[in-house]
Amino acid sequence: MRTIQGAMIAQPVPGDFQKGSVTTAASIRASAAKDSIPDLHLPGIRDVLYKTAGIFQPDHELNKLEKRCQQRMKDLGVSSLRDYSEYLKARASGQVETALLLNEILVGDTGFFRGLPQLDALGKIVLPKLIAAKSKLPSRSIKIWSAGCSTGEEACTLAITLLEASSLLDGWTCTILATDINEQAVEHARNGVYGIESILSLTPGVRQKYFLRDGDALSVCPPVRNLLSFQQLNLLDNCRMSSMSNIDVIFCRNVLAYFDMTAKAQVLEHFHNSLLPGGMLFLGPTESLFGVTTKFSLVHLPSATAYAKAESQLAKKFLP
Repeated sequence: MRTIQGAMIAQPVPGDFQKGSVTTAASIRASAAKDSIPDLHLPGIRDVLYKTAGIFQPDHELNKLEKRCQQRMKDLGVSSLRDYSEYLKARASGQVETALLLNEILVGDTGFFRGLPQLDALGKIVLPKLIAAKSKLPSRSIKIWSAGCSTGEEACTLAITLLEASSLLDGWTCTILATDINEQAVEHARNGVYGIESILSLTPGVRQKYFLRDGDALSVCPPVRNLLSFQQLNLLDNCRMSSMSNIDVIFCRNVLAYFDMTAKAQVLEHFHNSLLPGGMLFLGPTESLFGVTTKFSLVHLPSATAYAKAESQLAKKFLP
């Protein structure tokens, strides 16, 4: 025994330390390691998601994937990841269930009037340039694509931006195509009804002008709805993506981060083919095409950047 400030402290016996404390610490480490090891069937589930939608989750995020799977397993009454993996891979049930699992995973972070510098550039620079370049063409139309529209806030924002430029667009037909892989999000966007907390960032003037009271929520007004067309779309669906054509501007912000390099290149090839000569692509503020594709030219706009499809003399007229 030894005394520290009057307290009697028992000295550990070397043998007891080795058999007790060390063994306990080793057990704790072993238990923690076991908990951190993902289920052996998760990589197979990850492969299904990747082949379907190009969504790749690295090893350190497999535990998050497991939580999403467990929610779907609960709804299905499936007790093990092995059975759930087989369910996903089954021809009859797999396609529908894969879409539902993606709905769980791809919960978009969105909001009204995000990225104001890009929106200002669209209204004050890009649209005037497009109108000037296309004014002599037979078809007086502007088509914008919100790719990865989530619950529709971005698409509605783009519609409001066009309506605010109505004097500039007098005599023009404007369409905003809004797509997302998440079917539930697309249905929400199509309904166009938003809770009060969703529109707190809007100015009172915009709320009064473009939204209508709908019980305890607000819904977008008819002039906004009339510009919008919503559909569920997988950006890696080659057949359906090839039908997206004659696009003037694409907004695809904070979506490419879900893809690996191969999937990014595939999506960007579709975007390139969809855009008219000189068409513009807006990405998220931290996203870049560097090292992915050389088919777009970086364009510096006031306080914002975009990418232009620039491969012909006509395209030069579109560039800011």
